[in-house]
This record gives sequence, C-alpha cells and structure tokens, in this order.
Amino acid sequence: ILPAMLKDWGLDFSQIGVTLGIIAPISVLIGAIVAGYLINRLGRIRSLLFFGLLQLISALGYIVLSIYYDQPTITTIIPFIIIDHFISGLTTVALFSVMMDWSRKSQPGNDYTFMDCVSVFAMMLGTGISYGISAKWGYSINFIIALPLIIISLYIVWKTYNKIKKNN
Repeated sequence: ILPAMLKDWGLDFSQIGVTLGIIAPISVLIGAIVAGYLINRLGRIRSLLFFGLLQLISALGYIVLSIYYDQPTITTIIPFIIIDHFISGLTTVALFSVMMDWSRKSQPGNDYTFMDCVSVFAMMLGTGISYGISAKWGYSINFIIALPLIIISLYIVWKTYNKIKKNN
C-alpha cells in the first residue's frame, strides 16, 4: 500500500523510487543483519514473537502519519519508512528461521516452499484487501485494523509453536 499512499501524499516518482527502492531495502538489510545476531541469543520463536510485536510500532507510525499530517513531507516520511522496514527485516529473518524449524526432516524443501508460498499468497490477499479498505475508509483505518491483526497473528504463531513442540 505504501507506493499509493506516498503518491497520494504528494511525493513524486523519483522520491518514491529513492524511498522504496533504496532507503527501504537498505533498512530491511540492516534489520536482517541485526536479526541474525539477535536470533541466536533470543531463540527463534521468541525472536519471531518479539520482532512481530514490534510490527505494532510500524502500524502506529503510519497511523500517526495518516492522521496527524495532511500532506507529510519526504523528510517526515523517511524515518517512518526506515523504522518500518528495519522491523520488517527483523521479522522476516525470524519467520524464515522458524519456517525452517517447522519443516519436516523427511521433506524440508517441500514444507518450506509450501509455507513460503502461503505467506506470499497471504501478502497478496492482504495487499488487495488493504487497497480496498484504504479506498473506502482511508489509510488510517487500514493501519488501525492492522493492530489487532498483528496481535491475533502472534497468538496463532505462539499456539502453533506450542502445539508443534508438544507433538515432537
């Protein structure tokens, strides 16, 4: 949803390109490096739950931007993009690590690939729904709805982990 939101906020294509094509990926990479360092200390599932909880900060940041700034400037937006994508880097590494753990030893490639495909499909579906929500009710409602979904998702991951751990 970010490209449309940034365009609606008045950023031109070059600003969007630099923000989402350079700044955001660098932030994700730094987050991934930090996650690689922290995951071995915190543990995979604890990292996923903690980093996932940090996603609330991302959603809250975009709520602040969309409610309190009518037309935020690029300099106002960039810190939020950096924080959001840094957290995404943390969460992605933790998620992929847990997905590897949850893959059966007899067919890890199939299991991991299936889980990855499910996550890609979920992102595509979520993106479509997000555009619909934003078109009808605005960007802030989209991110407000994200808050309980983050909590629900973390609860499902925690319950699934405990079930898998119990069965092993």
